[in-house]
Amino acid sequence: MEDPTLAGGVEGQPDDQAYFAAQWKALNGRDERFAAADTSGYAQISEVARGADDQEVTVTFGTPYADWQRLFDPLLPASLNATPESFAKAWAGTVPVTANAFRIGSYDRPAQTITAGPDPNWWGRKSKLERIIYWALDGSGQVDAYLNKEIDYTSAASPESYQRLRGDKGTDIRIGARWDQVALSLNGRRGPLKDVRVRQAVMLGVDRSAPAKVAGKDLPFQPKVLGNHFFMPNQEGYQDNSGGFGKRDTARAEQLLDAAGWRDNGPGKPRTKDGRQLTLDYVLPSDTAGLAMDQAKLTQQMLGEIGVAVELRKVPSNDYLLADAGWLK
Repeated sequence: MEDPTLAGGVEGQPDDQAYFAAQWKALNGRDERFAAADTSGYAQISEVARGADDQEVTVTFGTPYADWQRLFDPLLPASLNATPESFAKAWAGTVPVTANAFRIGSYDRPAQTITAGPDPNWWGRKSKLERIIYWALDGSGQVDAYLNKEIDYTSAASPESYQRLRGDKGTDIRIGARWDQVALSLNGRRGPLKDVRVRQAVMLGVDRSAPAKVAGKDLPFQPKVLGNHFFMPNQEGYQDNSGGFGKRDTARAEQLLDAAGWRDNGPGKPRTKDGRQLTLDYVLPSDTAGLAMDQAKLTQQMLGEIGVAVELRKVPSNDYLLADAGWLK
């Protein structure tokens, strides 16, 4: 695969094929000193080489990786990924480079705001704005801040938010196909979920259309259940790839749990194995309420019906990195 369009540039300089080579070496997992959080995609690459010039790079994959385009965004200067130290510390408390019309000007940690101003190195059309202020808010506080005219826009995608915003004078609500998704993520590295049969049983134990119906309650549209990891339903190329795991099948889920050695103890009781109960944590941000909590409880109920106990556990919102997703582990 060749990508001859390393577009963007940093601090007025064009991107260089060495940027991607350094990024690949830092993120492919072969050097544990870099402690990469996610090696997917980069780990599948077998070779990175210079193309016809410094603005072309040739990437060879040892095994197929369909979402290869995401590996080029963001594309960082080689110096930031050159050593484990620069990889780990270059971004600590600062933004060392930019590649857009704005750059970070200041942080206000007590107020939890970040102010961005025009970047003098930007080569494109100059911005009309003098600054942009980003304000860290819990999900529950965003609608309040908008209605108090403290921020300029907010999401009306949840039923409770839509009902509060629809009658606000001067508010324009726009409805469109959102390129986003709500995902139930499984931690397959520890506990019962290390067994692929248990993970498959969890997927078969959840009726994906049920949370979607909850999400669409009192909204002027009905969210669709996704069956593709790369394309949204309104994109060319979309097809449902969920196969045999796209619909709830409790009988098959129970067979998988039986095969994995988790003993059925009767309706309403968690399955057991080697004296342990089949219990999973459903991790949520501390400000979770309304729709997200309804979806979590619905998942808890459905998995309980196949003998999988689910405990809802809230963590501080600032520590919760999987936005708009549940995390089972």
